[in-house]
Amino acid sequence: MRITVDIEESILDDLVALTGEPKRSPAVARAVGDYVRRLKLREFGRLIRQGAFDDAFPVGYDPDKPGLIAAEEQAPYSTAPATPPPPAS
Repeated sequence: MRITVDIEESILDDLVALTGEPKRSPAVARAVGDYVRRLKLREFGRLIRQGAFDDAFPVGYDPDKPGLIAAEEQAPYSTAPATPPPPAS
């Protein structure tokens, strides 16, 4: 999308130099994209601090163990293979 924005020449020159982009348009697009990303990350951090994701993982989840749930704490809906029934006598 094209828009017209008034930005001081010296600021544009600094922006091109700081971003490493060869032209002004990509430098501005990159700067705006980085700014939006930074604001979204700040909001995500705020949500984490408020506990918005505290219930996002099942009970027993341990990121340091393989699988989603530690074996000793598996919930009844486990996806582990069922044990075959004992042979009939």
